[in-house]
Amino acid sequence: EVGTPTKSVETPTKSIETTTLDKNIIVNCQESLIPGVLLKTIKAFEEIEKNYSYNFILRTNLSSFFRLDKLYKYVSNISPCKSIYEGTTGIHVYTSGVVPFVSGAGILISKDIITLLLEKQSLLNYTLIDDVAIAELISKLGIQIRSTNHLRFDFLNLKTSNLPQNIIKTFEYDSKGIILP
Repeated sequence: EVGTPTKSVETPTKSIETTTLDKNIIVNCQESLIPGVLLKTIKAFEEIEKNYSYNFILRTNLSSFFRLDKLYKYVSNISPCKSIYEGTTGIHVYTSGVVPFVSGAGILISKDIITLLLEKQSLLNYTLIDDVAIAELISKLGIQIRSTNHLRFDFLNLKTSNLPQNIIKTFEYDSKGIILP
C-alpha cells in the first residue's frame, strides 16, 4: 500500500516529561530529527489539549516566521469545528509510492484533527520525519490535506540570491518563512 511504513515503533510519550515556562511548553526527550521532533510534537499536542482552550494549532519550526495580523484574519474566517489540516504541501517519495504532506514549517490544524491524532498516535510511523508521519496518518484516516496559496520562501544560498541586501539580512537567522495572504 502506498505510504505504508515498513516498521513502526511503540509511542513512548507517556514517559516524556514536560515543563511550562512563561506559556512555553518544554518537552524533554531524545534530541533527534527522527523520532525526536515527532515525539515532541505529539507530547506538545497532548499538553495543549489538556491545558488550553483552542480552535487551531499552528505547528511550526524554529526557523518559521509569520505575519500574525494576517494569520489572525485568516483563521477568524474558518469555522472552528471544520476539519483543517493545511499548509504548503510537498510529496514524500517511497519505493512503493508517494504520500502528500504539509510542510512542518507551518501546519495549521483544527482541534478535531488534533484530538483524532492523539487518539490514533499509536498508528504513527515514528521512523519517518514528523511532518510526513503526521500526513501519512491523516491520509490513512481519510482526512483531506489542504494545500494553501500562502507564500513560502526557502533560501538555500543567500550569497547567490537576487534579493536586496536588507531582505537577505532578515533571512540570515530565519531560513524559512510563510507569509499569509
